[in-house]
Amino acid sequence: MMNSQRETSGQTKPVMYWIADNDLSQSLHAGTWLETTRYLREMGWVVHLLSSNPQQGEREVRGVKVRYFAKPNIFFIQQMLYHWKIWRWMLTAKKTSATVLFHEMSAGWMLLFQWLNRFLWKRDYTFVMDTRTLPMEPEANLALGTKLRRKYVTFCSQHGAEWFDGRMVITPAMAEVLGIPEEKLWATWSSGVVPELFADCADFRQFPQEAEPIILIYIGCMHVERNLLTMCEAVVGANEKQQCFKLVLVGEGNDEERLRDYAEQHPDTIQFHGSVPSTEIPAWLAKAHVGMLPFPDEEKFRVSSPLKLFEYLAAGMPVMATHIRCHTDVMPEDAPYVFWAYGADSAALQQALKHIEKKKEDLAVIAKLTTENIDQWTWRHSAEQISVGLSRHLPCVNGGINE
Repeated sequence: MMNSQRETSGQTKPVMYWIADNDLSQSLHAGTWLETTRYLREMGWVVHLLSSNPQQGEREVRGVKVRYFAKPNIFFIQQMLYHWKIWRWMLTAKKTSATVLFHEMSAGWMLLFQWLNRFLWKRDYTFVMDTRTLPMEPEANLALGTKLRRKYVTFCSQHGAEWFDGRMVITPAMAEVLGIPEEKLWATWSSGVVPELFADCADFRQFPQEAEPIILIYIGCMHVERNLLTMCEAVVGANEKQQCFKLVLVGEGNDEERLRDYAEQHPDTIQFHGSVPSTEIPAWLAKAHVGMLPFPDEEKFRVSSPLKLFEYLAAGMPVMATHIRCHTDVMPEDAPYVFWAYGADSAALQQALKHIEKKKEDLAVIAKLTTENIDQWTWRHSAEQISVGLSRHLPCVNGGINE
């Protein structure tokens, strides 16, 4: 366990090594690491954000410095070399005191590093594992390597509290599912948003007139488990009598082919677009009227913190969402800007769509209420949760952080 996060002079800022489990120059969810790191640095943390990329070295991604380590595309070997390079770099840096923050894919290597450090290097490191998601894909058709990776990640999620100094999770529901003891749960920090990036959306949005359709949008991962085809069928069904809605799909995933085919069969109702750069997302949301979240009531979704929900709200959009915990923990039952679907089947989704249709003339007024509480769902707030959690469990950090 770490005894000191600061040098004896009392002036050195606390250090964090944050090991990402993906390539932050390519990841759709890179903001989780980049934006949170940006705000942690502003608060006084020296965060070394570590990631993998064929081009090794330090460079900026969205204005945030990231240090990359190259690894070969060989099963198991790539993880071994990646973490070996990280260890070597960390030891070369000669920081005698630091927090090491990482995720499940790094857990086995960090367990080994923790043991070696205890007997060989004796650095004053604190090891904290963070869990952002449960396995999403149905296991039936997964490749052997993916199945092994999934079993490893699940095992580490369940036992991380036993192995390491502290744990962090994305939602309270995740902590409950994993059974993390209260004394080991150092922070709960959700997905977030940078409201300033979406501030202009409301000014550009034109809500529909009487004869114009309501434009619905889903933007994000298009994997089969996200219930998007059922959502498409519900919108087509709702339009059987008149063209009340148009649905825009933006993203990519393993259900992309089915969704594209369905859109081609219903061109007047469904518009399919591939993945777009994160910088273009505000422009897409500015052209739509209601954000869609049709996820089914399954454990992997209940424990999640849907990034797109916060982007919809920050963009000044009402949302249609299934009545599951990851949504109800964010939006109150009586929130005027959410149209609840009490089920994930086509009939339940169509019922929610009918409610939207009845409120068509009020959408512009409803939209003004969506950003009222957005401050508690920003990446800055997430960074504060991390910083406060570490400061609480490492009291020597207090005074070195600008909360």
